[in-house]
Amino acid sequence: MAGKSKLLILTALLGFGCLVAVNCHPNGSRIPEQKFVNYYIDLLGAQDSLGTDSLTGVRIHDFLQQKYAVTKQDVKETLEYYSSEPKRWDKFYGLVLSELQHRVEKSIKKP
Repeated sequence: MAGKSKLLILTALLGFGCLVAVNCHPNGSRIPEQKFVNYYIDLLGAQDSLGTDSLTGVRIHDFLQQKYAVTKQDVKETLEYYSSEPKRWDKFYGLVLSELQHRVEKSIKKP
């Protein structure tokens, strides 16, 4: 019985430590805004070029997660963050459009 109590206490402390560690990170594991803008633009471009079937979609996400050094959990938490307040999406899409416009202008100026 004493062994079970120690195990329960140890498990509780470990769980609490993990909770504190996650909550101490200022954004949890949310992707920084500009990085997510670039991720999203690359995602749309890849889907447009390669298609949207499920196997291709998985490969695209795997590639982008590696490219941007993010995890599936990071992407999930970022999507949940934006979806929790729809006005965030408005701002985000504005940033996406601005970034796309900047890229177009930059490509036009190249000799």
